Amino acid sequence: THALALGPLGRNGFSSAKLMMNTDHPYALWEQMKTTHKAAPFSLLLMGGDQVYADEIWETSKCPSLQSWSKLNEKEQFKTKVSAQMRAEVAAFYDGLYVDRWENKAMSEMYASIPSVMMWDDHDIFDGWGSYPDERQGCDVFQAIFKEASRVYDVLQLRCSPRNRMSPRADHRTLRFSFRNYLVLALDNRSKRTMGSIMSKQNWDDVKAWLDQLQGTPVANLLVMTGVPVVYRSFAKIEATMDATFWHEELEDDVHDHWSSRPHLAERMKLVMVLMNFLKSHASCKGVLLSGDVHVGALGQLWDERQELGLTQIISSGIVHPSPTAFEWAGIQVMTNDTPEALGDGEIVAEMLTPFGSSRYLRTRNFAMLHTGSDKKLWVNWVCENEKLKPSFAIS
Repeated sequence: THALALGPLGRNGFSSAKLMMNTDHPYALWEQMKTTHKAAPFSLLLMGGDQVYADEIWETSKCPSLQSWSKLNEKEQFKTKVSAQMRAEVAAFYDGLYVDRWENKAMSEMYASIPSVMMWDDHDIFDGWGSYPDERQGCDVFQAIFKEASRVYDVLQLRCSPRNRMSPRADHRTLRFSFRNYLVLALDNRSKRTMGSIMSKQNWDDVKAWLDQLQGTPVANLLVMTGVPVVYRSFAKIEATMDATFWHEELEDDVHDHWSSRPHLAERMKLVMVLMNFLKSHASCKGVLLSGDVHVGALGQLWDERQELGLTQIISSGIVHPSPTAFEWAGIQVMTNDTPEALGDGEIVAEMLTPFGSSRYLRTRNFAMLHTGSDKKLWVNWVCENEKLKPSFAIS
């Protein structure tokens, strides 16, 4: 059997009803997963964020109280206290959202037949959660929405014993567990996110304490789930020019979401060093970052030439959400670059790689599979909607 399926590491939904209606065969990849699972059963399904898209909460007629609140000026919005009616509308919205989005037969059959581990990202709450100014993020209405999104996430996505939680406290929902020869760390990058930080001090302390406890324990594979890739194309050019453009508001939260955004650069380096130090003390361990969010499949690497240590970045696209159109992708390429990037004092280089059997970026819906081969290498295979593409990569 396959050891585990990295599918989908993100984007299991549509950002709008219009996009869903205009997408041919929206659940084609779930059907493909079902076929693959029947032939060679998966043992574990890892899902890295946006299992639902809750963005419509601001437009749906199911939440008229929120629509009225949205029409207030900012000062009035921040002063507004949540009413019992608004709270009930928001609770019913999230309950109904999961029922509506997860009722697809192929999807529900996979959820029912493969043990799954899910970590949320912004769209499970609403677009850009954590990348808003503090006053807006902390206002009564935003916090009430977060509370209801958290409630349903805990019931329908988390569903785990407290012993698999990094912390039973309300501060964060980071998960850690072992499965066969895999050690899995699913980072909560949303619960306490702000414009200046991705993870809280408590979250960082818990992660480091858990990794420290593993000193002297053999670890074959460390899989670290982060909703947004740690290694990807650079958005520095967009960030530098964003304030002068008319689409500033449209792109702002997306750019701030990236680990490579200016406010998060130090925290990204902290994550890299924490993981590199772990690999240094576990010489035979393969370190893998698992991410989604960017709507394409891709392969990246962090490499420390001096110590001969590396982290491999695996990115899968949305299994349901369409990939960028040719026009959209051309714009992304113009405004971003994938030039290798030296981190810290230059000892670590982050760069994008090209999988075997494909171009560098998989601009087609996909999910990824991981299994340990007879050669003891950790094999990654992307299953693509464009069946001509059969990308793979071996981590040794």
